[in-house]
Amino acid sequence: MVVDYKKVGFIHLTIFACLLVFAIATTSLARVNDGFLKIYFLDVGQGDAGFIVTPAGRQILIDGGPSDAVLSKISSRMPFYDKDIDVLIASHKHSDHIAGLMSVLDRYDVNNIVDTKIGYSSSEVSKWNQLKLAEGANEIEAKAGGYMDLGEGITITFLHPEDTLEGKTSKNPNDDSIVTMLQYENFRVLFVGDAGAKVENAMMSSDIDLSADVLKVGHHGSATSTSTKFLSAVSPEVATIEVGAKNTFGHPSPIVISRLENNGIKYYRTDADGDIEVVSDGNFFKVNKSK
Repeated sequence: MVVDYKKVGFIHLTIFACLLVFAIATTSLARVNDGFLKIYFLDVGQGDAGFIVTPAGRQILIDGGPSDAVLSKISSRMPFYDKDIDVLIASHKHSDHIAGLMSVLDRYDVNNIVDTKIGYSSSEVSKWNQLKLAEGANEIEAKAGGYMDLGEGITITFLHPEDTLEGKTSKNPNDDSIVTMLQYENFRVLFVGDAGAKVENAMMSSDIDLSADVLKVGHHGSATSTSTKFLSAVSPEVATIEVGAKNTFGHPSPIVISRLENNGIKYYRTDADGDIEVVSDGNFFKVNKSK
């Protein structure tokens, strides 16, 4: 019998390549299916981007920052073969929140897009609306009481806006921000977008339970957000501030830093700490930073 060693070698090489791909894939899958909820407050400059990975590997992105820098941040935390994002939430329509989301829509298949129907005129918002339409995702209008059950004991509850914003216009989208409570069993994280004191007061005057273990500080630490009363209502153990290094806005305000310190709240900021990772098993949590 004549053996074609070139052919045998090719077969062996093919089998090896298949096994290598399988090993990489299963390793990547194991990396996200480890029983922990992971929340990444990403260092994307002067803007917000919060990336959430559930124990089963579902992904939620809350805002995308001011540029496409978010793409490398999230791709490094996803299996290489995964081109889907389960939920994308645009807290409001300022460029430091939605510019990066548009890059995400260009690269990934998004299953659900959460937005408000507030009218806000800008060329960037027009592009955003066009990209949403082209994506063909299930679009969800956020309003207080809205609820998403992601399974695994994980829920997303919308606390603001109070009602539909359809047909309304806004000169300042900050106060139309989607406020989101993420809960995994007994662990809670509150994302407030750029909501200011007006929204904070409205939520405190309602029957909403604002208590959370982690607070994403509003409006990058602006003094117009994160009042002392609001901090008392939320009573977080940890706060995160998404802010660009040497930004021209003076964020975070020393006033907000003092409020956090006076309330005994440990805080992290992306300009100083880089990407901030919060990991929870549904009861306890720990914080890691990249700098």
